[in-house]
Amino acid sequence: MPNCSKRTKDLQTRTFNPDWTHEYFFIEDYGKPICLICFEKVAVKKLYNIKRHYETRHYEKFSKFTGESRLKEIKRLEQNYQKQTTFFYNLSCEKDDITRTSYEISKIIAKRMKLFSDGEFIKENGLYIWKHIFM
Repeated sequence: MPNCSKRTKDLQTRTFNPDWTHEYFFIEDYGKPICLICFEKVAVKKLYNIKRHYETRHYEKFSKFTGESRLKEIKRLEQNYQKQTTFFYNLSCEKDDITRTSYEISKIIAKRMKLFSDGEFIKENGLYIWKHIFM
């Protein structure tokens, strides 16, 4: 029996068609097609999958947009998507800053071998927290 490898979907190189944005409200983000309306990802970049998603879930509501109004709606949905993705990115950056600052304060407490209940020590660390998280 010949040793034939099966073709997998991952190995197929499918490209995102920019016309799908205008026709079906889809954009490509990190290699995956994403619906601008419900932010759902479609597994495979095929016209059939994208068209089926749009027609079964959004056609009734968004088919009324044509021409200039459709372009405006796409622009509005793209801006909405960008706002949401940057919001979550900023939150993850803040978490990293908070974690890093808490480690630094733990390091200061260990170096000075003081309790955190000492008033002057609390004030000093409060200023450190303020500088590194809120500025």
